[in-house]
Amino acid sequence: MKKLYCMSLLLLSTLIMVQANAGAGRIGNFALLDHEGNSHQLRKYGDSPAIVLISTSASCLEII
Repeated sequence: MKKLYCMSLLLLSTLIMVQANAGAGRIGNFALLDHEGNSHQLRKYGDSPAIVLISTSASCLEII
């Protein structure tokens, strides 16, 4: 499970960096799993004015 979480976090980070470098460009469709294991595809939210992605970890050792 931890490996899946790390891979998802890596994928999310890569997609965010690609989008940041693309500026106003568009990215292709992709899917992410939510906290309940349900898959969400970007194209299903095409009519939304904004999409917010939040990444959290209960096992994070850093203290803010």
